[in-house]
Amino acid sequence: MAPSSKLPLIAIVGRPNVGKSTLFNRITGKRRALVSREPGMTRDRRIEPAEWCGRYFFVVDTGGLQDEDNPLGQLISEQALKAIQEGDLIFFTVDGREGITPQDQEIATLLRRLNKDVILLVNKIDSPQKEGSGAEFHELGFPTVIEISADHGLNVDIALDRLVDLLNPPQSLETKDPEAAIVILGKPNAGKSTFLNQLLGQERLVTSDIPGTTRDTVDLEVYSEGHLYKFIDTAGIRKKGQTKTVPDKLAVIHARKSLERAHIACLMIDGSEGVTHQDAVIGGYAREEGKAVVLILNKMDLLNPAQRKTLEMDVESKLQFIGFAPRLYISAKTGQNVKKVFPLLQEVYDSFTKRVTTGQLNAFFDKALADRYLGSYRGKPIKLKYITQTGVKPPTFILFTNAGSQLHFSHYRYLENQLRSHFGFRGTTIRIKVRATKKR
Repeated sequence: MAPSSKLPLIAIVGRPNVGKSTLFNRITGKRRALVSREPGMTRDRRIEPAEWCGRYFFVVDTGGLQDEDNPLGQLISEQALKAIQEGDLIFFTVDGREGITPQDQEIATLLRRLNKDVILLVNKIDSPQKEGSGAEFHELGFPTVIEISADHGLNVDIALDRLVDLLNPPQSLETKDPEAAIVILGKPNAGKSTFLNQLLGQERLVTSDIPGTTRDTVDLEVYSEGHLYKFIDTAGIRKKGQTKTVPDKLAVIHARKSLERAHIACLMIDGSEGVTHQDAVIGGYAREEGKAVVLILNKMDLLNPAQRKTLEMDVESKLQFIGFAPRLYISAKTGQNVKKVFPLLQEVYDSFTKRVTTGQLNAFFDKALADRYLGSYRGKPIKLKYITQTGVKPPTFILFTNAGSQLHFSHYRYLENQLRSHFGFRGTTIRIKVRATKKR
Protein backbone atom coordinates (compact mmCIF):
# COMPACT_ATOMS: atom_id res chain seq x y z
CA MET A 1 0.00 0.00 0.00
CA ALA A 2 1.20 3.51 -0.75
CA PRO A 3 1.95 5.39 2.48
CA SER A 4 0.00 8.48 3.42
CA SER A 5 2.22 11.48 3.99
CA LYS A 6 0.18 12.21 7.13
CA LEU A 7 1.33 9.09 8.93
CA PRO A 8 4.38 9.37 11.22
CA LEU A 9 7.43 7.21 10.59
CA ILE A 10 9.12 5.29 13.41
CA ALA A 11 12.76 4.30 12.77
CA ILE A 12 14.18 1.32 14.64
CA VAL A 13 17.95 1.82 14.88
CA GLY A 14 20.89 0.36 16.78
CA ARG A 15 24.06 -1.63 16.30
CA PRO A 16 23.91 -5.09 14.66
CA ASN A 17 22.18 -8.03 16.37
CA VAL A 18 20.33 -6.17 19.12
CA GLY A 19 16.92 -7.45 17.96
CA LYS A 20 15.71 -4.66 15.66
CA SER A 21 14.11 -6.98 13.09
CA THR A 22 12.44 -9.05 15.82
CA LEU A 23 10.96 -5.83 17.21
CA PHE A 24 9.91 -4.77 13.71
CA ASN A 25 8.10 -8.09 13.20
CA ARG A 26 6.48 -7.77 16.63
CA ILE A 27 5.12 -4.25 15.97
CA THR A 28 3.92 -4.88 12.41
CA GLY A 29 2.48 -8.31 13.18
CA LYS A 30 4.30 -9.81 10.21
CA ARG A 31 7.29 -12.10 9.93
CA ARG A 32 8.69 -10.32 6.87
CA ALA A 33 12.10 -9.35 8.25
CA LEU A 34 14.76 -12.06 8.42
CA VAL A 35 16.02 -12.74 11.93
CA SER A 36 19.07 -14.78 12.91
CA ARG A 37 21.72 -14.92 15.60
CA GLU A 38 24.25 -13.91 12.98
CA PRO A 39 24.86 -10.13 13.00
CA GLY A 40 24.13 -8.09 9.89
CA MET A 41 21.07 -9.95 8.57
CA THR A 42 19.24 -6.70 7.76
CA ARG A 43 20.90 -4.51 5.14
CA ASP A 44 18.17 -2.49 3.44
CA ARG A 45 15.46 -0.28 4.89
CA ARG A 46 12.13 -2.05 5.19
CA ILE A 47 8.94 -0.04 5.75
CA GLU A 48 5.58 -1.48 6.83
CA PRO A 49 2.36 0.03 8.22
CA ALA A 50 1.40 -0.71 11.82
CA GLU A 51 -1.51 -0.02 14.14
CA TRP A 52 -1.76 0.40 17.90
CA CYS A 53 -5.00 1.14 19.76
CA GLY A 54 -6.63 2.43 16.58
CA ARG A 55 -3.69 4.67 15.68
CA TYR A 56 -1.74 4.19 12.45
CA PHE A 57 1.91 4.80 11.65
CA PHE A 58 4.78 3.40 9.59
CA VAL A 59 7.75 1.49 10.98
CA VAL A 60 11.12 1.24 9.26
CA ASP A 61 13.59 -1.55 10.03
CA THR A 62 17.24 -0.74 9.40
CA GLY A 63 20.56 -2.50 9.20
CA GLY A 64 22.86 -2.16 12.19
CA LEU A 65 25.00 0.98 12.31
CA GLN A 66 28.55 -0.28 11.75
CA ASP A 67 32.17 0.77 11.48
CA GLU A 68 32.98 2.68 8.32
CA ASP A 69 36.13 0.60 7.78
CA ASN A 70 33.97 -2.10 6.21
CA PRO A 71 32.76 -0.90 2.74
CA LEU A 72 29.55 -2.95 2.87
CA GLY A 73 28.97 -1.90 6.49
CA GLN A 74 29.32 1.73 5.43
CA LEU A 75 26.62 1.29 2.77
CA ILE A 76 24.29 -0.35 5.30
CA SER A 77 24.93 2.46 7.80
CA GLU A 78 24.10 5.07 5.14
CA GLN A 79 20.68 3.48 4.69
CA ALA A 80 20.13 3.51 8.47
CA LEU A 81 21.13 7.18 8.65
CA LYS A 82 18.58 8.04 5.97
CA ALA A 83 15.90 6.32 8.06
CA ILE A 84 16.96 8.36 11.10
CA GLN A 85 16.73 11.60 9.11
CA GLU A 86 13.27 10.72 7.76
CA GLY A 87 11.90 9.35 11.04
CA ASP A 88 9.54 11.28 13.31
CA LEU A 89 10.46 9.11 16.30
CA ILE A 90 13.48 6.90 16.93
CA PHE A 91 13.32 3.55 18.71
CA PHE A 92 16.98 3.29 19.74
CA THR A 93 17.43 -0.41 20.50
CA VAL A 94 20.24 -1.86 22.63
CA ASP A 95 21.09 -5.28 24.06
CA GLY A 96 20.37 -5.40 27.80
CA ARG A 97 22.36 -8.58 28.27
CA GLU A 98 25.60 -7.09 26.98
CA GLY A 99 25.37 -3.69 28.62
CA ILE A 100 26.57 -0.45 27.08
CA THR A 101 29.11 -0.86 24.29
CA PRO A 102 31.28 1.76 22.56
CA GLN A 103 29.03 1.43 19.49
CA ASP A 104 25.97 2.20 21.63
CA GLN A 105 27.69 5.31 22.93
CA GLU A 106 28.59 6.49 19.41
CA ILE A 107 25.00 6.02 18.22
CA ALA A 108 23.68 7.82 21.32
CA THR A 109 25.97 10.78 20.61
CA LEU A 110 24.66 10.92 17.03
CA LEU A 111 21.01 10.78 18.11
CA ARG A 112 21.38 13.45 20.82
CA ARG A 113 22.50 15.91 18.14
CA LEU A 114 19.17 15.53 16.33
CA ASN A 115 16.05 17.43 17.22
CA LYS A 116 13.95 14.25 17.35
CA ASP A 117 12.12 12.25 19.99
CA VAL A 118 14.09 9.15 20.99
CA ILE A 119 12.85 6.21 23.06
CA LEU A 120 15.66 3.97 24.32
CA LEU A 121 14.57 0.33 24.27
CA VAL A 122 16.69 -2.06 26.32
CA ASN A 123 15.96 -5.36 24.58
CA LYS A 124 16.45 -9.03 25.48
CA ILE A 125 15.07 -8.68 29.02
CA ASP A 126 13.57 -12.13 28.64
CA SER A 127 13.12 -13.16 32.30
CA PRO A 128 12.24 -11.58 35.67
CA GLN A 129 15.84 -12.14 36.79
CA LYS A 130 17.04 -9.70 34.11
CA GLU A 131 14.63 -6.91 35.06
CA GLY A 132 16.50 -3.81 36.16
CA SER A 133 19.36 -4.49 33.73
CA GLY A 134 18.41 -1.34 31.88
CA ALA A 135 19.30 1.01 34.70
CA GLU A 136 22.85 1.62 33.43
CA PHE A 137 21.52 2.77 30.04
CA HIS A 138 20.17 5.99 31.59
CA GLU A 139 23.70 7.34 31.33
CA LEU A 140 23.26 7.49 27.52
CA GLY A 141 21.20 10.62 28.14
CA PHE A 142 17.67 9.83 26.98
CA PRO A 143 14.70 10.58 29.27
CA THR A 144 12.61 7.56 28.25
CA VAL A 145 14.21 4.15 28.84
CA ILE A 146 12.02 1.03 28.60
CA GLU A 147 13.10 -2.55 29.24
CA ILE A 148 11.54 -4.89 26.66
CA SER A 149 11.69 -8.35 25.16
CA ALA A 150 10.96 -8.10 21.46
CA ASP A 151 11.03 -11.87 21.25
CA HIS A 152 8.35 -12.38 23.93
CA GLY A 153 6.52 -9.06 23.55
CA LEU A 154 7.27 -7.93 27.12
CA ASN A 155 6.65 -4.17 27.58
CA VAL A 156 6.46 -3.51 23.84
CA ASP A 157 2.96 -2.21 24.57
CA ILE A 158 4.44 0.40 26.92
CA ALA A 159 6.76 1.62 24.14
CA LEU A 160 3.83 1.86 21.73
CA ASP A 161 1.70 3.72 24.28
CA ARG A 162 4.53 6.23 24.63
CA LEU A 163 4.70 6.52 20.83
CA VAL A 164 1.01 7.40 20.71
CA ASP A 165 1.42 9.98 23.50
CA LEU A 166 4.32 11.69 21.71
CA LEU A 167 3.06 11.68 18.11
CA ASN A 168 -0.73 11.34 18.34
CA PRO A 169 -0.92 9.33 15.08
CA PRO A 170 -4.12 9.54 13.00
CA GLN A 171 -6.98 7.11 13.50
CA SER A 172 -7.38 6.35 9.80
CA LEU A 173 -5.10 4.75 7.24
CA GLU A 174 -5.41 6.52 3.89
CA THR A 175 -3.77 4.18 1.41
CA LYS A 176 -4.10 2.86 -2.10
CA ASP A 177 -3.41 -0.79 -2.77
CA PRO A 178 -1.02 -1.61 -5.64
CA GLU A 179 -2.54 -3.04 -8.80
CA ALA A 180 0.23 -5.54 -9.40
CA ALA A 181 2.95 -7.11 -7.27
CA ILE A 182 6.22 -7.79 -9.08
CA VAL A 183 8.99 -9.94 -7.63
CA ILE A 184 12.53 -9.48 -8.96
CA LEU A 185 14.27 -12.84 -9.10
CA GLY A 186 17.71 -13.89 -10.25
CA LYS A 187 21.12 -15.16 -9.27
CA PRO A 188 23.31 -13.18 -6.87
CA ASN A 189 24.84 -10.04 -8.37
CA ALA A 190 22.58 -9.99 -11.43
CA GLY A 191 21.71 -6.34 -10.75
CA LYS A 192 18.27 -6.63 -9.11
CA SER A 193 18.75 -3.93 -6.46
CA THR A 194 20.53 -1.58 -8.89
CA PHE A 195 17.58 -1.96 -11.27
CA LEU A 196 15.10 -1.00 -8.53
CA ASN A 197 17.20 1.95 -7.43
CA GLN A 198 17.04 3.23 -11.02
CA LEU A 199 13.25 2.87 -11.04
CA LEU A 200 13.00 4.76 -7.74
CA GLY A 201 15.49 7.44 -8.74
CA GLN A 202 17.37 7.07 -5.43
CA GLU A 203 19.81 4.77 -3.64
CA ARG A 204 17.04 3.06 -1.68
CA LEU A 205 18.68 -0.39 -1.63
CA VAL A 206 22.21 -1.35 -0.69
CA THR A 207 24.20 -2.37 -3.76
CA SER A 208 27.79 -3.53 -4.22
CA ASP A 209 29.88 -5.80 -6.41
CA ILE A 210 29.86 -8.40 -3.62
CA PRO A 211 27.54 -11.29 -4.58
CA GLY A 212 24.82 -11.82 -1.97
CA THR A 213 24.68 -8.18 -0.81
CA THR A 214 20.88 -8.43 -0.56
CA ARG A 215 19.74 -10.96 2.04
CA ASP A 216 16.21 -9.97 2.96
CA THR A 217 13.19 -9.29 0.78
CA VAL A 218 12.10 -5.65 0.58
CA ASP A 219 8.77 -4.31 -0.70
CA LEU A 220 8.86 -1.01 -2.60
CA GLU A 221 6.01 0.89 -4.25
CA VAL A 222 6.38 2.90 -7.45
CA TYR A 223 3.89 5.06 -9.35
CA SER A 224 4.01 5.18 -13.15
CA GLU A 225 1.45 6.63 -15.56
CA GLY A 226 -1.26 6.57 -12.90
CA HIS A 227 -0.58 2.96 -11.88
CA LEU A 228 0.80 1.84 -8.52
CA TYR A 229 3.14 -1.16 -8.58
CA LYS A 230 4.64 -3.07 -5.67
CA PHE A 231 8.13 -4.37 -6.37
CA ILE A 232 9.68 -7.07 -4.19
CA ASP A 233 13.47 -7.11 -4.15
CA THR A 234 14.92 -10.50 -3.22
CA ALA A 235 18.22 -12.09 -2.39
CA GLY A 236 19.95 -13.91 -5.23
CA ILE A 237 18.82 -17.53 -5.49
CA ARG A 238 21.93 -19.68 -5.37
CA LYS A 239 22.35 -23.31 -6.36
CA LYS A 240 21.39 -25.70 -3.59
CA GLY A 241 24.99 -26.76 -3.09
CA GLN A 242 26.06 -23.14 -2.59
CA THR A 243 23.61 -22.26 0.19
CA LYS A 244 25.73 -23.47 3.08
CA THR A 245 25.13 -20.84 5.78
CA VAL A 246 21.85 -20.32 7.64
CA PRO A 247 21.45 -16.70 6.37
CA ASP A 248 21.88 -17.85 2.77
CA LYS A 249 19.30 -20.61 3.22
CA LEU A 250 16.82 -18.23 4.88
CA ALA A 251 17.34 -15.71 2.09
CA VAL A 252 16.49 -18.27 -0.59
CA ILE A 253 13.41 -19.42 1.35
CA HIS A 254 12.16 -15.83 1.62
CA ALA A 255 12.81 -15.24 -2.07
CA ARG A 256 10.74 -18.32 -2.97
CA LYS A 257 7.95 -17.22 -0.62
CA SER A 258 7.95 -13.76 -2.22
CA LEU A 259 7.16 -15.43 -5.53
CA GLU A 260 3.98 -16.82 -3.98
CA ARG A 261 2.61 -13.35 -3.18
CA ALA A 262 3.52 -11.78 -6.53
CA HIS A 263 1.56 -11.56 -9.78
CA ILE A 264 4.56 -11.04 -12.05
CA ALA A 265 8.07 -12.48 -11.86
CA CYS A 266 10.81 -10.41 -13.46
CA LEU A 267 13.68 -12.81 -14.12
CA MET A 268 16.89 -10.77 -14.03
CA ILE A 269 19.68 -12.35 -16.08
CA ASP A 270 23.30 -11.20 -16.11
CA GLY A 271 23.82 -10.76 -19.85
CA SER A 272 27.59 -10.76 -19.46
CA GLU A 273 27.44 -14.38 -18.23
CA GLY A 274 24.73 -15.61 -20.59
CA VAL A 275 21.84 -17.84 -19.59
CA THR A 276 22.95 -20.36 -16.97
CA HIS A 277 21.33 -23.51 -15.64
CA GLN A 278 20.41 -21.61 -12.46
CA ASP A 279 18.57 -18.97 -14.52
CA ALA A 280 16.50 -21.75 -16.07
CA VAL A 281 15.80 -23.22 -12.63
CA ILE A 282 14.51 -19.86 -11.36
CA GLY A 283 12.39 -19.43 -14.49
CA GLY A 284 10.94 -22.86 -13.78
CA TYR A 285 9.92 -21.72 -10.29
CA ALA A 286 7.94 -18.83 -11.82
CA ARG A 287 6.17 -21.07 -14.31
CA GLU A 288 5.36 -23.71 -11.68
CA GLU A 289 3.77 -21.02 -9.50
CA GLY A 290 1.62 -19.88 -12.44
CA LYS A 291 2.98 -16.34 -12.66
CA ALA A 292 3.29 -13.84 -15.46
CA VAL A 293 6.95 -13.53 -16.48
CA VAL A 294 9.14 -10.77 -17.91
CA LEU A 295 12.76 -11.52 -18.87
CA ILE A 296 15.16 -8.69 -18.07
CA LEU A 297 18.57 -9.08 -19.70
CA ASN A 298 20.92 -6.82 -17.74
CA LYS A 299 24.45 -5.44 -18.28
CA MET A 300 23.95 -4.79 -21.99
CA ASP A 301 26.48 -1.98 -21.70
CA LEU A 302 29.17 -4.68 -21.41
CA LEU A 303 28.19 -6.55 -24.61
CA ASN A 304 29.14 -5.91 -28.21
CA PRO A 305 26.67 -6.76 -31.05
CA ALA A 306 28.09 -10.25 -31.56
CA GLN A 307 27.82 -11.06 -27.86
CA ARG A 308 24.27 -9.75 -27.78
CA LYS A 309 23.34 -12.02 -30.68
CA THR A 310 24.82 -14.97 -28.80
CA LEU A 311 22.78 -14.02 -25.74
CA GLU A 312 19.57 -13.93 -27.78
CA MET A 313 20.27 -17.43 -29.10
CA ASP A 314 21.02 -18.54 -25.55
CA VAL A 315 17.62 -17.32 -24.39
CA GLU A 316 15.85 -19.04 -27.29
CA SER A 317 17.44 -22.41 -26.58
CA LYS A 318 17.63 -22.51 -22.78
CA LEU A 319 14.45 -20.67 -21.81
CA GLN A 320 12.13 -22.07 -24.45
CA PHE A 321 9.70 -23.26 -21.75
CA ILE A 322 8.95 -19.60 -20.91
CA GLY A 323 9.08 -18.42 -24.51
CA PHE A 324 5.85 -16.51 -23.89
CA ALA A 325 7.73 -14.01 -21.71
CA PRO A 326 8.61 -10.64 -23.28
CA ARG A 327 12.24 -9.58 -23.11
CA LEU A 328 13.75 -6.27 -22.09
CA TYR A 329 17.43 -5.53 -22.70
CA ILE A 330 18.75 -3.02 -20.17
CA SER A 331 21.71 -1.63 -18.29
CA ALA A 332 20.72 -1.11 -14.68
CA LYS A 333 24.04 0.65 -14.09
CA THR A 334 23.47 3.36 -16.72
CA GLY A 335 19.66 3.32 -16.64
CA GLN A 336 19.37 2.34 -20.31
CA ASN A 337 15.83 1.09 -21.09
CA VAL A 338 15.00 0.61 -17.39
CA LYS A 339 11.81 2.70 -17.46
CA LYS A 340 10.55 0.70 -20.45
CA VAL A 341 9.65 -2.06 -18.02
CA PHE A 342 6.43 -0.29 -17.00
CA PRO A 343 4.44 -0.75 -20.25
CA LEU A 344 5.62 -4.38 -20.35
CA LEU A 345 4.43 -4.94 -16.80
CA GLN A 346 1.03 -3.47 -17.56
CA GLU A 347 0.69 -5.59 -20.70
CA VAL A 348 1.52 -8.87 -18.97
CA TYR A 349 -0.67 -8.00 -15.98
CA ASP A 350 -3.57 -7.39 -18.36
CA SER A 351 -2.89 -10.84 -19.84
CA PHE A 352 -2.63 -12.35 -16.35
CA THR A 353 -6.11 -11.05 -15.50
CA LYS A 354 -7.75 -11.49 -18.94
CA ARG A 355 -11.03 -13.36 -19.22
CA VAL A 356 -12.54 -14.77 -22.43
CA THR A 357 -16.20 -15.75 -22.70
CA THR A 358 -17.18 -19.38 -23.18
CA GLY A 359 -18.87 -18.46 -26.45
CA GLN A 360 -15.70 -16.90 -27.85
CA LEU A 361 -13.63 -19.88 -26.72
CA ASN A 362 -15.87 -22.52 -28.25
CA ALA A 363 -16.29 -20.67 -31.53
CA PHE A 364 -12.52 -20.47 -31.85
CA PHE A 365 -11.73 -24.04 -30.79
CA ASP A 366 -14.36 -25.56 -33.06
CA LYS A 367 -12.30 -24.06 -35.86
CA ALA A 368 -8.84 -24.64 -34.34
CA LEU A 369 -9.45 -28.35 -33.69
CA ALA A 370 -11.56 -29.12 -36.75
CA ASP A 371 -8.77 -31.04 -38.53
CA ARG A 372 -6.65 -32.13 -35.56
CA TYR A 373 -6.60 -35.77 -34.50
CA LEU A 374 -6.47 -35.95 -30.69
CA GLY A 375 -5.89 -39.71 -30.42
CA SER A 376 -8.25 -42.39 -29.23
CA TYR A 377 -9.65 -43.60 -25.95
CA ARG A 378 -11.07 -47.10 -25.52
CA GLY A 379 -11.19 -47.51 -29.27
CA LYS A 380 -13.03 -44.27 -29.93
CA PRO A 381 -11.61 -40.94 -31.17
CA ILE A 382 -11.07 -38.36 -28.46
CA LYS A 383 -13.45 -35.47 -28.97
CA LEU A 384 -13.44 -32.01 -27.45
CA LYS A 385 -16.92 -31.27 -26.15
CA TYR A 386 -16.41 -27.70 -25.01
CA ILE A 387 -13.98 -25.38 -23.22
CA THR A 388 -14.52 -22.76 -20.55
CA GLN A 389 -12.33 -20.36 -18.58
CA THR A 390 -12.62 -20.94 -14.85
CA GLY A 391 -10.18 -18.41 -13.45
CA VAL A 392 -7.57 -15.71 -13.85
CA LYS A 393 -4.20 -14.99 -12.20
CA PRO A 394 -3.23 -17.09 -14.14
CA PRO A 395 -5.82 -17.69 -16.87
CA THR A 396 -7.13 -21.20 -16.26
CA PHE A 397 -9.20 -23.27 -18.71
CA ILE A 398 -11.05 -26.57 -18.47
CA LEU A 399 -11.49 -28.76 -21.52
CA PHE A 400 -14.34 -31.25 -21.38
CA THR A 401 -13.72 -34.35 -23.47
CA ASN A 402 -14.97 -37.93 -23.71
CA ALA A 403 -11.58 -39.16 -22.42
CA GLY A 404 -10.84 -37.25 -19.22
CA SER A 405 -7.12 -36.57 -18.76
CA GLN A 406 -5.94 -38.88 -21.56
CA LEU A 407 -4.70 -36.10 -23.87
CA HIS A 408 -1.05 -36.31 -24.95
CA PHE A 409 1.13 -33.42 -23.69
CA SER A 410 1.68 -32.26 -27.29
CA HIS A 411 -2.01 -31.41 -27.52
CA TYR A 412 -1.80 -29.31 -24.37
CA ARG A 413 1.09 -27.40 -25.91
CA TYR A 414 -0.84 -26.97 -29.18
CA LEU A 415 -3.92 -25.68 -27.35
CA GLU A 416 -1.81 -23.23 -25.33
CA ASN A 417 -0.15 -21.91 -28.48
CA GLN A 418 -3.53 -21.50 -30.17
CA LEU A 419 -4.90 -19.61 -27.18
CA ARG A 420 -1.93 -17.26 -27.25
CA SER A 421 -2.04 -16.64 -30.99
CA HIS A 422 -5.77 -15.85 -31.00
CA PHE A 423 -6.44 -14.15 -27.66
CA GLY A 424 -3.05 -12.74 -26.71
CA PHE A 425 -2.05 -13.77 -23.19
CA ARG A 426 1.45 -12.43 -23.77
CA GLY A 427 3.72 -12.91 -20.81
CA THR A 428 1.48 -15.05 -18.63
CA THR A 429 1.44 -18.70 -17.72
CA ILE A 430 -1.71 -20.50 -18.93
CA ARG A 431 -3.15 -23.52 -17.17
CA ILE A 432 -5.23 -26.07 -19.05
CA LYS A 433 -7.07 -28.87 -17.28
CA VAL A 434 -9.00 -31.70 -18.89
CA ARG A 435 -12.10 -33.36 -17.52
CA ALA A 436 -14.43 -36.04 -18.81
CA THR A 437 -18.00 -35.09 -19.56
CA LYS A 438 -20.47 -36.88 -17.34
CA LYS A 439 -22.38 -39.71 -18.95
CA ARG A 440 -26.13 -39.35 -19.01
